[in-house]
Amino acid sequence: MVFYRNLVEAAFELAPDTAMGVVRDVVVGFEMPGSTIKDFGRKSAEIALAGIYDLRLHRDHVVLPILRKLRVFERSGLGPAGEAAREELDAFLTRLEAKATSFTTRREGIRAARARRATTAV
Repeated sequence: MVFYRNLVEAAFELAPDTAMGVVRDVVVGFEMPGSTIKDFGRKSAEIALAGIYDLRLHRDHVVLPILRKLRVFERSGLGPAGEAAREELDAFLTRLEAKATSFTTRREGIRAARARRATTAV
């Protein structure tokens, strides 16, 4: 992990616009390993409902720490293409935040409904 992070930091020094575009592409285009497995959507929903891994964890504990370490939103010296890529990345993170919040709210509602059913079934 450190090797790749250092590599990206060096890329920002050599070609900041290209590096920003690549960071945007990787973050926006990320798919979970195994996403092509049969019934992956159902399985990933179960994992998310259990609180093991979900959009909130992905955003807050995977994506944002890397972007902070790379100083993606603090960098200067970008040209128009790099600035556009950074703006697209920021817009994606805003949408990801909204999706994560929406899912967390729905999950809490599901958990509350299950708890109510469990107590009425007893």
